Amino acid sequence: MPSTLGLAAAVGFASSLCVSLVLVNTQRWHGSMTLDSTIGLQKYHTAPTPRIGGSAILVAMVIVAAITPRSTASLLALMLISAIPAFAVGLMEDLTKKVGVLERLLATLSSGVLACLLTGAMLQRTGIAALDTLLAFTPFAVMFTAFCVGGLANAINIIDGFNGLAAGVVVIILTALGLIAAQVGDTQLAWACYLIAASVLGFLAVNWPSGRIFLGDGGAYLLGFLVGWAAVMLAVRNPQVSPWSPLLACAYPVLEVAFSFYRKSRRAGSSPGQPDRVHMHMLVYRRLVRIRLPGWPQRLQNSMTSPVAWLYTGTTAAWAAVFPQDTPMLVTGLALAALGYSRVYTRLAKFRWLPFPSQSRARPWPQPETTMSPMSPTPHRPQASARPARPSRPRPAMPLRGGKPVPRMMRLMYLLLGASSCITFIEPAPFEVLALFLVLVHAARNMRDPWWRLAGPMTATMLVLLGLFLILQFVPVALQARSPASSAFYAGVTTMLIMIALHLGQLHGQGDVRFSAFLAGYAGAALVCAALAIIMLHPAIAPMADMLQSEGRPRIFFKDPNVFGPYLIPAIVIFLEAAGRRRGAKTVLFVLFAVICAAGVIATASRAAWANLAIVLAMYGAFSSVRQKAMLACAALLAAAVAIPAAGLLIDHDQDAFDLYSSRMQLQEYDTYRFANAQEAIELGLRYPAGVGPGEVVHYLAGWDPHNTYVRIWAENGPVALTLFSVFLLLLAAHALQECMGGRRLHPAFICAFALLAGALVNAAVVDTLHWRHFWIILAVCVFSFNRRSSPDSPRRAPVPRAPVRFAKHHP
Repeated sequence: MPSTLGLAAAVGFASSLCVSLVLVNTQRWHGSMTLDSTIGLQKYHTAPTPRIGGSAILVAMVIVAAITPRSTASLLALMLISAIPAFAVGLMEDLTKKVGVLERLLATLSSGVLACLLTGAMLQRTGIAALDTLLAFTPFAVMFTAFCVGGLANAINIIDGFNGLAAGVVVIILTALGLIAAQVGDTQLAWACYLIAASVLGFLAVNWPSGRIFLGDGGAYLLGFLVGWAAVMLAVRNPQVSPWSPLLACAYPVLEVAFSFYRKSRRAGSSPGQPDRVHMHMLVYRRLVRIRLPGWPQRLQNSMTSPVAWLYTGTTAAWAAVFPQDTPMLVTGLALAALGYSRVYTRLAKFRWLPFPSQSRARPWPQPETTMSPMSPTPHRPQASARPARPSRPRPAMPLRGGKPVPRMMRLMYLLLGASSCITFIEPAPFEVLALFLVLVHAARNMRDPWWRLAGPMTATMLVLLGLFLILQFVPVALQARSPASSAFYAGVTTMLIMIALHLGQLHGQGDVRFSAFLAGYAGAALVCAALAIIMLHPAIAPMADMLQSEGRPRIFFKDPNVFGPYLIPAIVIFLEAAGRRRGAKTVLFVLFAVICAAGVIATASRAAWANLAIVLAMYGAFSSVRQKAMLACAALLAAAVAIPAAGLLIDHDQDAFDLYSSRMQLQEYDTYRFANAQEAIELGLRYPAGVGPGEVVHYLAGWDPHNTYVRIWAENGPVALTLFSVFLLLLAAHALQECMGGRRLHPAFICAFALLAGALVNAAVVDTLHWRHFWIILAVCVFSFNRRSSPDSPRRAPVPRAPVRFAKHHP
């Protein structure tokens, strides 16, 4: 069933994306009714835009409900039927712009009442004794439930003011509600939340950051009702979940409505239903984003308002997901959320926000004496009465090897790509979705400058071997696979991961700043995950974070601790390399970050990750510079100083955790089965020379994996495929070793890449790494590292000029 539901989620995403694109490209036919003008009190977009994106989400959800299993489909169908009044009235407002506030409020309340009647669910417990007494009376409970759901629907409509704001908030809330439901065993509701979120993500891909289509009132009311009813069902179907948990998950829209109602009620001559321009997200846009990003186009300034709200929503939703049954902690979290909202709003409203530029607001921006008209080649002087213009910001950084400038938004997207790499427990993972989008954008913008022109002979040879390996994957799909569809899907995922990794490796080989942004996001995400893994070792927190653990071992947002541990190792090398390039306090800070990530690797209790880490640090220390060796020694001393007291605390206060880590030093009972399965997989490769098909080996080994990447390739893709892959790895390792032993001072990126390669190859011998995204990224970075293998100050190379000389044939 999970595979079927995962396919349904992919269909929902694709359907929503396709319908949204169709609506955008056909606006010349329906635009007279559906376009949202740029004139209005709360209008921040720059061009008329269709505001019927909710229709795309509704169509996608209807398709999803038709292909999901009956249990989940019935739940989705009842939710969609109940949402019809709210969506219909909202869509009518989108088309006519003549539906009043009261009519829309009554429609959302009607949807809440209809949902109560169809499902029989209603809120009858809040944790407040006096209110629970009233809720025991069914009519009052129905009215209270409809009020809560209708209020949240209107709250989502209120925050729908910028590109991606409402849709992103809804996705975060639904994900949190789904995690809570999964944690208490309500898989039907969990998958319903995930499927709705997947449908919203398809719309979000068109809505943010380009803003080519809007939710509109219909979409906002639809999503608001679905989120509200999912929150109600979570509390009603699962008595062990505190009713404050879904409330905290929805804290941002709820607090926005509450503060807005309070603010407008205190203002003389103002009605709570009257729109204004002082909502939180509007102040963030006008007094934070526009000031901090003055040179950005207005469309991108509009889009950069949403991540601020996403961060706030993600914080409250994560708190609710970690403590779903602890009412005191949830109430504390809600109080902190309200306090934080109030403080930030006050600072923004009174122009006391800290991130303002250091210059005084009364100080005019410098004005050049002579400017150049964009329409004329001759200079002219601006009029004296004209308002002083802000100085233009410098152009974005160029790639190290030249080429087109990289826009700030593109660098931000690669930063988000790196940060999303830590989430793998959902499929499709955000990393794959965003990476495919960026790969397609890059390919479309560089069709006349293909990447293979940048590949030298060695890189080209290895790419040919890798391409042949990819082709051979699909041979056993047609010849031997028991389930050709699932086997082809498995091979397609492998191909997708390799193509994404090659794209990132190409950026690394060019010295592109986008790869630096990706590394920054990757290292930041790894640092946060490592810190969470360490925190969960505390005896008081560990029982409350079961969803982030597996048999007492932290896995955070991964499916397996054995994947989470190796994921942190590249971040350790990144931080050590960053520490060597800094001076003073920043050096100490980056060394501390490296130690935290190393502690996270230890906390996963993964023996393969421990061996991987030891090999990487040994290789890195052997070939790095003297300063890097000193940084590594300092990190080792700091780690030892922390590890010894930590081990003593584990012995004294958490004997179970100490026993777990001490037992991981020994062979486990299941190791015998793993070795036996590896032997059987080898025999399969001999029996089926073409392989049994990608992903099919588990059907021959009674549900067990061989836990060896090389053996898996042998059994699934055949001996020929393993030979190609082995030649690829041996060629890569041999030339890397030749460079390292050649006496040349190597580029730091080259050293880091091949230190990580050595650890990854050993890790692959005891764990299946075929679908590890960081495994393929390391391989791709190594392939393209031959373009950057030498340090700029290598004694065997002539100094490279800072700027290329185009026409000079001879240099003095």
